Amino acid sequence: IAGGASTVVTPMYLSEISPKDIRGSIGTLTQLACVVGILASILWELPFNSETKWRWIFVPLPLVSIVGIVLAPFCLVETPSWLLLHCDAGDDRRQEAHENLRKLRGLRDQEDDGIIEMMLHDEITASSQRRSTT
Repeated sequence: IAGGASTVVTPMYLSEISPKDIRGSIGTLTQLACVVGILASILWELPFNSETKWRWIFVPLPLVSIVGIVLAPFCLVETPSWLLLHCDAGDDRRQEAHENLRKLRGLRDQEDDGIIEMMLHDEITASSQRRSTT
């Protein structure tokens, strides 16, 4: 179930945080990464294809999962579009959307405020279009 959910959630998260002009490329690279991961898992299995060694195939699974669970809270942030969709009268989430967009896109503090406003406007427009179609 987790594998199926990650194939839905990962492209959705990446499409929300990526700039419009490279969104398609990011989706393509995500699919390519999935296919390369499947190939890597098959290649990892080949040396352990015997009656006595097959259990060693499962050793890296919990290690990779634990590393992902430990690092995710430090690396992943709410997407600016999600914050703007759930923004009430308060300005806290709008400011958090600014900060998250800066962090995700690697923008500097004061130099890129115009770019951030433009990107947030694009996110608001896309969010309202998504809300009206559902």
